[in-house]
Amino acid sequence: MMLEFNALFLRRGLYRYDAFGTSRGWLTLAYLLQGRYKKDWISAYEHALVEHSGASHAISFAAGRLALCAILEALGIGEGDEVILPAFTCAAVANAIVDHGAKPVYVDIGEGTFNIDVTKIERAISPRTRAILAQHTFGQPCEIEAVMGIARSRNILVIEDCAHAFGASFGGRKLGTFGEAAFASTDSTKVFSTSHGGFALCASRQLADKIRLIQKRSSDLPGHMKLTIFAQHGLMGVLMLPSVYWASKIFIALLGRMNLWFHCYDNLKAARPGLPPANLTNFQAFVGWNEVQALSSNTSRRRGVAARYHRILLDSSKDFADGASLCYSVLVATPAKWEKSLGKHFRVGHWFSSFAQGRKDDWESIQYVPGSCPVAEYSSSHVINFPTHALIGTDALERFRVLVSESGLKQDILPVGRTGESSLAGGGQ
Repeated sequence: MMLEFNALFLRRGLYRYDAFGTSRGWLTLAYLLQGRYKKDWISAYEHALVEHSGASHAISFAAGRLALCAILEALGIGEGDEVILPAFTCAAVANAIVDHGAKPVYVDIGEGTFNIDVTKIERAISPRTRAILAQHTFGQPCEIEAVMGIARSRNILVIEDCAHAFGASFGGRKLGTFGEAAFASTDSTKVFSTSHGGFALCASRQLADKIRLIQKRSSDLPGHMKLTIFAQHGLMGVLMLPSVYWASKIFIALLGRMNLWFHCYDNLKAARPGLPPANLTNFQAFVGWNEVQALSSNTSRRRGVAARYHRILLDSSKDFADGASLCYSVLVATPAKWEKSLGKHFRVGHWFSSFAQGRKDDWESIQYVPGSCPVAEYSSSHVINFPTHALIGTDALERFRVLVSESGLKQDILPVGRTGESSLAGGGQ
């Protein structure tokens, strides 16, 4: 059977069995047939997030970007303020900052780390700097303690971007608990998924109350969207099977054109996200609660897969103990060569293909000056990603090793010194 590795749709292993031995399809049926819909899963899910993360408060939303918008509003970040963030980020993050009237100030990433270069943060600080956005790229922690030290010395807020890294730690402490607030995403490309969704974390009761007020005034998703998300969750368990994936892509694209497949296509909008502030559905919270119960085993397994990739590609061992290992990422000279050589057997991801993922031009709209962050720009042209989801088993990794060896692609991996460390698998340590 052809191996279908897909960094966008299969990253999580959508047909995997969770800790309760139930697939996505069975989970969908259990919600209906066992009367699970009668329970308030929003509260249960948020409580599970608090218990797992160690944060004091968790507030859910329909998307991670909406959680970020709520945090910015609750912190009073707006007109005239500046927010420092890594250039290697998602356009939706920059959009949210611009939409609130603040100015995004981009700092280059460390060579080979994909995370913000802390040695360059100080020079980006001005009297108008209100916050530093600390992103943990590809599931590996940035140098968050160094970021916190800079922020405390200058009385600056820290917002952690845990979109790739919920479940990861730094120095034994869970990410999302270092700064004033954190946000995460649970869409289908993340460490765990509720199809779409996100949440905010914080320690302060006062800040949590402000964010929860925003949640309470937010609308529920329209009924047809709720139904679509519910149906999608069950269907994805079948559609993402390797044996039918070639056909499911066409089917999903067709449903999308008919507006029967829910997705947020607003990365290019330098304005408020296409969705208004909206709440997670009760069904998604039910799924999220189940996912959190299995999160420790999920991230442990991902770390093992990342370590195996590292041995195959770099002939050395690496400890991924702290990370969530959303994917394994490496810098190569010619990404197209990897896609062409391995494309018959699996798909090589190219994420982030832009230093503001989702945007290819019109940099003025997100206030970025081309050439100002050369490492991020170079990395976005040379990074490739390999999935760590549950469908990547021993047989798949052995097949990967053989294909890489036979193709001679390892010679294309950028050596240490070209742009710094050739690969840290999305890691910052």
